[in-house]
Amino acid sequence: MNSSLLCGAVLAVSLTAGVAAGQTKSDWPAPVKDFVPLKAGEHPRLFFRPADLPTLRDRAKTPEGKMIIERTKFLLDGADHVRDQGKFTLWDGAAFGFLFQVTGEQKYADLARQSVDAAWSGRRDKDGRYGVNPPDEPLRAGPSISAMAMAYDLAYTGWPADYRKEQAQKIMTWSQQVRKKGGKVSLEQLSLRPVNPNPISNHFGLQVGGAGITILALKGDPELTAEQQKLLEQYQAGVDKNLVKTFTYDHGQTGYFGEHAGPGTINTTWTITPLLAAERIAHGRDWLSNPAQRAPEWLTLRFVMQTLPTPKGPMYTNPTAGRGGYGGDEMQQDGGHHATYFCQGFGAVRPQYRPALQWVYEKFVEPLEQKQYAAQIPSGQKSFDAFGVPHRPMFSFVFWPIGQKAENPEKTMPKAIGDPHFGQYIFRNRWQDENDTIVAILFGARTDDKLRRMMVWSNGQQMTFGNVTPVTTGSGKVGKANVDNFVPLTDGSGSVSAGGSTIGVDYSGTSGAQVVVVMTGPAATGTLGGSADKTKSKVHTIESGGVKYSILTVDPSGKHPAPADNAGTVALGGQTIKLDGNKIVFGKSAAPLK
Repeated sequence: MNSSLLCGAVLAVSLTAGVAAGQTKSDWPAPVKDFVPLKAGEHPRLFFRPADLPTLRDRAKTPEGKMIIERTKFLLDGADHVRDQGKFTLWDGAAFGFLFQVTGEQKYADLARQSVDAAWSGRRDKDGRYGVNPPDEPLRAGPSISAMAMAYDLAYTGWPADYRKEQAQKIMTWSQQVRKKGGKVSLEQLSLRPVNPNPISNHFGLQVGGAGITILALKGDPELTAEQQKLLEQYQAGVDKNLVKTFTYDHGQTGYFGEHAGPGTINTTWTITPLLAAERIAHGRDWLSNPAQRAPEWLTLRFVMQTLPTPKGPMYTNPTAGRGGYGGDEMQQDGGHHATYFCQGFGAVRPQYRPALQWVYEKFVEPLEQKQYAAQIPSGQKSFDAFGVPHRPMFSFVFWPIGQKAENPEKTMPKAIGDPHFGQYIFRNRWQDENDTIVAILFGARTDDKLRRMMVWSNGQQMTFGNVTPVTTGSGKVGKANVDNFVPLTDGSGSVSAGGSTIGVDYSGTSGAQVVVVMTGPAATGTLGGSADKTKSKVHTIESGGVKYSILTVDPSGKHPAPADNAGTVALGGQTIKLDGNKIVFGKSAAPLK
C-alpha cells in the first residue's frame, strides 16, 4: 500500500471497515472484517501493526509525515536525551518508541528504555499527579500504567529479550499504594474493581481504558506465563463489562457524560478514545458500527456537532454555570486532559465521518492555533492537534487523513440530535463560521448544582434562555430526563419536551428573524442571560389559546417581528407557532429528519 492510499487513514490490516460474514447488527463489539489475529510476541500492535510499517515509513517521507515527526521531536525537547523532573512525561518512552518504529534508529529504542527506567524508579510526570511509582490516586493510575504499556509495545523490537521480559513482568505484576485516597492499585484492580466513588465518575473511565490498553499490549506475549495469560483473559472480561457500562450508563447516545462536559472529556481522552482504536487494531473488535449503540463514536463526533470558533478560541457547549462540574467551554488543546480531540478522534470514528471532523479542525480550530499557542508551534510548522504530551503526534501520524478532502459536516451529520439518557438535545443551523447558531438543552444529569440548562450560541453571542428545571433523582444519582417528545427537522430546527416544558427551534427564516426559540411551561420565564446583544436578540412574551409563550428572536440585522395572537395560534412575521400536545409546531418548516 502506498502513502496515497493511507490518506483515508485506513491501514492495511488494522483499520479495514466492514462487517464480517454472518454478523448481525446486534453484535457489539462487532468483529472487524479480515482481521489478522496477533502472533505471539507481535509488536507493535496497539495503534499499528508490523505489516503497516512499510506504508508508515513511506508516509514519513511526505511533507506532512516529516512535519509530524519533527513535532514529536519538538515535544521531546529535541529527542536526544531523557528529560529531567519537571519536563519529563510518562509518555516520553512511548514517543521515543514511536520514533524508533518510523525511523528504524536504535538510539530511540535506547532512549525509550531509559525513559521507562526513570519512570519505574519514581520520576514523575511533569503533571505530578501521574506516576507509576506511585500514582496519586486510582484515576491517575489508569493513564500511568497504560503509558508504560505503550512504550513496551512501541519499543519491544528494539529491546533485548531479557529486558522485554522484565518490562512485561513489571507491568503485569505492578501493584502500588497510591499517594492519596484510594488504597492499592494494580492491573487486576483497574480491570475488575475500578474505584468508582460515584455512580458516574470520570475516575471510572480513566481506570477502565488504561487497563484495556495495557491488557492488549501484553496479550499472548511469550514474556508472560500461561497462568498470567489466563489472568489477562479474566481482566479482559472485566474491562469489557466496564466498557459497556461506560458507553451505556456513563455516557448518553450523543456522547454527553453524567458529570457534564468537562469531566466527560477527561473521562475519554486519556484512555477510552485511544482504546477504541487499539480494540480494532490489536483485538479485531469494532465498538463503532452498532446503530443501537452510538455513544463510542459520539465521544468524538460531539466536537463536530458543538464546536464554534470564537475570539477566545474554539469552544464547545458546556451547560454548567461558570466552571461548575469543572472544565470550561474552551477547547484546551494544550491541556493534559482536555486535548487530542482530533488526532485521536480520526482513529475513533468511522471513515465516513472523518471528512467532517477534518473540516471542523481546518475551519474552526487550526486557524486559531497560532494565536493561542504561538510559542508551542515553531515557525513554518503545524501542530496536527498534538500539544504537551509527546506521544500524541503518533496518533496524528497514523490516523490523520493526509490527502483527504475535508467536507462540510452537513454532508454526513444530522443538524439536530437527541439523547434520551441524559436529555441533551442540540439544534444547529449550519457549519460555516463564528455566526453559526447552536441551541443546546440539557434536561437531566448526575447532579444538578449550578447548571446552565439551555444555551443559545448565535451570531457571536453566548446566551442562556429560560429556566429549564433540572430533572434528577437527587445528588449522586442519575437523573431521568423523562423526555416526552423529540421532533428533529432536516434544517436543524425541531421541538423537544420534558418536565412539563416544551421548546421549539425554527431556523427557516420564515418569521423574518434568522433564529426563533420558543418555550412553554415552567421553563418559559423569558430570562435571557450571558452575552446577549440587544440589537441582535430580543425576548417576547405572549399568551395564546391559554398557553404562555416565551419567544427569543435572533437576527444579525436586528429583525425582530412582534408576535400576535391569532385565534389560539401565534403569528410571528410569516411564521405561525402553536403548542400541539407536547410539541411546538411551526406552520412553515423543513421536513422531519429520518
